[in-house]
Amino acid sequence: MNLKKWMAALLASSMALANTAVMANAQEVRVESLKFYQLTEDGGKIATEYRDIGTDIVRYQKETTALTTGTIRVVAEVANDADVQKDVTLFAALKTDDGVAKTLAGGETYTLDQAESKKLTADITVEAGKNYTLETFLWDSAAGMTPLENKTVLSPGPTDLAFSFAEPYDRSNPSIILSWNGNGDIASYDVYAEGVFMGNTDQTTYTLDLEPYTPYRISVVGKRADGTLTARSNEIYMMTEDTVESQQQRMSQWEDDRFGMFIHWGGYAAFAGKFQGINTEGQEVDYDCAGGQNGSYAEWIKFGAHIPDDTYKAYVEEHFTAENYDPAEWVRIAKDAGMKYIILTSKHHEGLALFNTAVENGWSAEDTAAKARISMLEEQDMLKQLIKEAAKEGIRVGVYYSQAIDWAQPGSMGWQPQRVARWSQEERDALKQELINAGFTAERADECIYSLMGNCGYDLSEKMIDEVIVPQVEELMNLRVEVDGKEYGIDTLWWDMGQKNYPEFNYKIMKKVVELDPEKKIINNNRILHSGQYTTMPFDFVTPEQSIPSAPEFPYWETCMTMNNNWGYAESDHDFKPSGDLIAKLVHIASMGGNFLLNVGPKADGTFPDESVQLLSAVGDWMEANGESIYATSANPFTGDFSWGTAAAKENKIYLHISQWDGMGQLFVPGLKTEPVSARLITGPDTSAPLDIAPSERYGGYVLSGEALKGAAPYTASSVVVLEFEDENFVAGDNSAKLPVNQNSQTGHVTLQPQQANIVRIDRVSCQKTCETKIKYTSPCQICCQWNRGCEKKDLLTK
Repeated sequence: MNLKKWMAALLASSMALANTAVMANAQEVRVESLKFYQLTEDGGKIATEYRDIGTDIVRYQKETTALTTGTIRVVAEVANDADVQKDVTLFAALKTDDGVAKTLAGGETYTLDQAESKKLTADITVEAGKNYTLETFLWDSAAGMTPLENKTVLSPGPTDLAFSFAEPYDRSNPSIILSWNGNGDIASYDVYAEGVFMGNTDQTTYTLDLEPYTPYRISVVGKRADGTLTARSNEIYMMTEDTVESQQQRMSQWEDDRFGMFIHWGGYAAFAGKFQGINTEGQEVDYDCAGGQNGSYAEWIKFGAHIPDDTYKAYVEEHFTAENYDPAEWVRIAKDAGMKYIILTSKHHEGLALFNTAVENGWSAEDTAAKARISMLEEQDMLKQLIKEAAKEGIRVGVYYSQAIDWAQPGSMGWQPQRVARWSQEERDALKQELINAGFTAERADECIYSLMGNCGYDLSEKMIDEVIVPQVEELMNLRVEVDGKEYGIDTLWWDMGQKNYPEFNYKIMKKVVELDPEKKIINNNRILHSGQYTTMPFDFVTPEQSIPSAPEFPYWETCMTMNNNWGYAESDHDFKPSGDLIAKLVHIASMGGNFLLNVGPKADGTFPDESVQLLSAVGDWMEANGESIYATSANPFTGDFSWGTAAAKENKIYLHISQWDGMGQLFVPGLKTEPVSARLITGPDTSAPLDIAPSERYGGYVLSGEALKGAAPYTASSVVVLEFEDENFVAGDNSAKLPVNQNSQTGHVTLQPQQANIVRIDRVSCQKTCETKIKYTSPCQICCQWNRGCEKKDLLTK
C-alpha cells in the first residue's frame, strides 16, 4: 500500500469509528490473540502481555513503572481467512467505572492478503489510580466494526521495583534486597521469581535468596485486606553470578591460551570494502570504506554505503562463493602463528549465518553461491567443518554472534540508515502533521513514520528474539562434531552490540544458554549487555576493542584488534601493523594478564589476504622460540614495568621481556627480592644462553650480565630472559624507585619508555636542556632528552 492509500485507509477507518459504524459479523478476520502494554514517553515498551488471574481481571507485568498517566498500546494478532484482500484496523477505547469513554484511538491499517496475518496496534491514554475497562474493536472494509474481548485494567499496584545485592555479597549463595513503593490500601505483598511464589511481606522490602548462575524474572503483587490483588509491579530481569570456583574452572584454559585468532567473514567480504551503485536515498555512490570505527568498517558496508536491502542481498548471494574455503588451512595458519583458539563471526550484523540454520526467516551461506562449496565439506556446514579441523589440532573454536542487530530481520534494533525510505524531510513533516490531525500524538506519529522507514518497534524485535535469535543460539550450542571418538562443539559465545532498552530480551537469551549448558562450560563475554549494565547480568570476560587498557578493569579480559584498519576484508586497505608491533602488543597484553584476539578478514573466496598470512608467520616465528613466556603466564609480578620492558610470571619462573635492548652486556632488575637459581636469554627455538646473576647495590635487586647481552638483540620486538627460582615463593617487589636510565653511550640520548608513566622530568647538572612530558601508559611514543656528554646524572624525579 502506497503512502496516500495508507493515509486514506487510516483516516477512513478513524471516521468509521467516529460515526459509530454498524456492528457486523467479521468472522473472515480471525483474532489469534489480544494483548496490551504500557509505553514510555519516548515510545519504548515497559510492560509485557497480560495474564488472566480471574474473571475479567488482568495483571500487568511492567518493567519499570506502574500504570500511571501515559499511553497503553493494544496489540491484536489478526489473520485474513477470506479469499479476498481485507483492509483491517484496530480501535480501542478506555471506559471508566461509570461507563464513560475517556479515550478513543485508531491504529495502523493493513491490507491483508488471503491467509496473511499481522499485528495491529492502537494507542490509548490512561489516568493514574482509576479502574478502566478496555474495549477493543476490529474494523475491516467489508464487515465494518466488530467488538473484541473486553478486559478490566486494574488500578496501580506496587511500583518502582528495584534490587540491590545483599552485603557482603556471596557468589556461592547470592541474595538480593528488593524494594518498591507501596499503595495505601495494600495490606501485604507477594513476591514472585520465575512465576513461583517466594514469600509474602507487609513491608516494602524483601530479601530474596537465589541460586548462582541463574536468570531470574522477579515481580511483586499487592494483596488487599479483602484478598483481591493489585496489578503486578514492573518486572526485574537479572542473572546471578557463577561461583568463583566454577568460573575459574571454566576460564582456566582460556586464560592459559593467551593468544587467539578472530575471523570476520561473511557476505560483506563479497564487496571487498567497495560499493558502486544506487543507495537508499536514490543517489549514485562510489564508496570505499575507510575503516577505523563502527559504520565505516568493511563489514559495515551495508550501513556505511546505505545499500538497499534487495541490492545487498542479491550481490552477496551471487558473489560470496567461498570456493577456496579450506578450514584446515585456516587452522594451520592459526596454529603456526602460536594461536590457541579461534573466534568466527557465525553471524555479523548483516544477518548472514555461516552455519546451517533451520529458523524460518533465517539467512545463511546456503542461500548464497557458497552452497556449492558447502556441499563438498564433510560436515556440510562451514562452522562445523572448522570446529572439526580445529579439534584435530587442539585448537578451540568459539563463535561471535550479533544478537541485537540483524539487518536481515525487520526487528533489528538500531544502526539502520540503509533502510531509510526515500522521503524528504518535508514529506516526513507533512505526514506527521496529517497523523496528528487524525488524532495521533506527536510521539506516536514519529514512531509510525520510523516504522515505515524500517525499524518496526518492539513487537518485531520481540519476534526476532523469539523466532530467530534464541533458536539460532540453540542451534550454535547444539553443534557437534566427532574427532577420534570424542565430541566437540563451541566453547565461547562472543556476543556483540548489546541493547539496553529491553532486559527481557537478554534474559530470554541467557535463560536458553543456561538451559543448554547445565555444566557451565560455555564462556560468555560482556557484550550481551549495553555499557553500564554490568550489574544486571554476569559475564566471564570483558573485550576492549582496538585498544589496550591502561589497567585491567576485570580479572579476565581480552583485547581484540585488527591487523590493518578493517575487521572484514577491504581490498584497498594495506595499512597493516608491522609484525614487531603485533608482537609488542601481545607481550604488553600478556604482561597485564590479558588475552590477545588478533583479527583476520578473509576474502569472499575463503582465502586469507597475503599480508595477513605473512604477518602471522612472522609472529609465529617469534612465538616458536618465546611462546613459553606468553602461554599460561600471570601478569607482571613487579609493581610496574621497567625502562627496558616488562615481565610476566609462571610457576617458578619470571620472564623478562626486553623491548629496549642497549647491547651493553647488563640488565638491571630492581625490586627483585629473591635471588634466581639461574638466568638465561632465549636465542632461538630450543636454544638459550646462560647469564650471570649478582646483587645490584646501586639500584637494588639484581643485575644480569653476559656476552649474550652484548651486541644485537636476538629478537628486535622483544627478547626474553628467563629467571628460574627454587620454587614459586619468589618475591618480586617495588621496582619503581631508582630505575636505571636507558642512555645511549654513543649519542647521549635518554629514552623514556611509555610504561614509565610516573616520570615527569629528567634533570641533569649543567645540562643545557630539560625534558618535561606526561606519558600515557598505552602511548607508543618515545621521549628523548639530549644533554652535554659527561654531565653528572641524577635520579629521575617522579610525581
